[in-house]
Amino acid sequence: MAWSFVGVSSVVEVSTTAHALVTTGITGLQAGDLMIACISSRIASTTSVTLPAGWTLVAEQKNNNIATNNSAAASGLMAYHVRGASNPALTFTHPVAPAPAIGRIVAYRGVNAVTPKDTQVAAQTATNTTAVSVAGLTTTALDDLIVAMAAGGQEAAWSAFNATSPSGASGATVTTAPTTTWSERADSLTTTGNDTSLAIFDAIKNPIGATGNFTATASVAAVQVIIAGAFKGPTATVLPAAEGEIVVTGTAAGFLRTRVMPAAAVAITLTGNAAGMGRGFKGPSATGSVTLTGSLAGLRAARRLSAATSAIVASGVDATLTYTPDEDEILSAAPGAIAITAAAAGLRRTRGMAGAQGSVAVTGLDATLKLRLFRKLLAEPGGIVLTGYSATLSAGIRQHYRLEAAPDTVVVFGAMVNLQIGNRQPGPLHFGRPLIRLPYWW
Repeated sequence: MAWSFVGVSSVVEVSTTAHALVTTGITGLQAGDLMIACISSRIASTTSVTLPAGWTLVAEQKNNNIATNNSAAASGLMAYHVRGASNPALTFTHPVAPAPAIGRIVAYRGVNAVTPKDTQVAAQTATNTTAVSVAGLTTTALDDLIVAMAAGGQEAAWSAFNATSPSGASGATVTTAPTTTWSERADSLTTTGNDTSLAIFDAIKNPIGATGNFTATASVAAVQVIIAGAFKGPTATVLPAAEGEIVVTGTAAGFLRTRVMPAAAVAITLTGNAAGMGRGFKGPSATGSVTLTGSLAGLRAARRLSAATSAIVASGVDATLTYTPDEDEILSAAPGAIAITAAAAGLRRTRGMAGAQGSVAVTGLDATLKLRLFRKLLAEPGGIVLTGYSATLSAGIRQHYRLEAAPDTVVVFGAMVNLQIGNRQPGPLHFGRPLIRLPYWW
């Protein structure tokens, strides 16, 4: 799921310690949404703001300063919360009464709810500054959403927020989804008391790495504060492991919508209950092995899954290699073996599956090769073996032209085993009837 912008709240200004932010102005908040609180203040204290229950600090910049000239310095705070079924507590508590403080909440959809935050930075300029340039941050995950706030020491309007990567200076405030260029979400100021301002910007960081300095322009000179947090999305586009290992371990561990997951000379291992890779387009492993172990382990909708000189193994209850729609031999192991071992183990809707110099084996209760558009199931010079109660080669239908193992044999054994709807079987088997049901052994 891509990042989307949910909304930004109305600004709340206070000159008391209790600072009750609002969600007014944000439409359609849902469970799982990322809520980010941004507060700018002029305050005579360096004691931290007390966060309401459920909020996590991103960063805080504290200045004991209530000057009214170009040496005026803002204090700033950013915190986040991943929303549950209802809104969290919203009252932030200043250590002393600010003079004054202004705050907003900005909300996004698409955050990684398990580990929302990647990294953060807080910095400030020298006195008498309008052209802001402060140190940026370095992300460690693809497609991080960077949310940055600018807190002004005076009543400044903000413009041209930018970085080296992502780049593209922000213009007027917008409500469109975040992109790889900067968007301005809010720009507020107050002339009450000692004056301050607050602006919020965002952009998606891709590729991983350093942003370079954050830059911006403030309309009034002062000591300006920049705070930024990088937040993780739920998916990755590229997941490489060169000379190393990709391991996913734990209940419901998985890679969702992964476009590329290579492992060269090593292993890809998914271990745990319901371990899986959902909608992966490519999952090769050269000279190593692809191993899925655990209840409901699965590789789903993979366009290519290969293991050269080694083995592809899926083991566990309901272990599955599902829906590989290429027209080539797209599930292959040479010269090793393809093995699926478990109750209800299955290979489904595969057009081509080859095991050269090795064997294709499906073993376990209700083991199945469900090959609806299957033209070739080939193991040469090894064997094709299906073992288990109700083991089945099913649904070859009208285009099931060849099922062969030479010079060895095709072996199907176990209670209630079937060879169904095969048009041609050279060698020891040759069936033209719609259905052949074998005895308990063969």
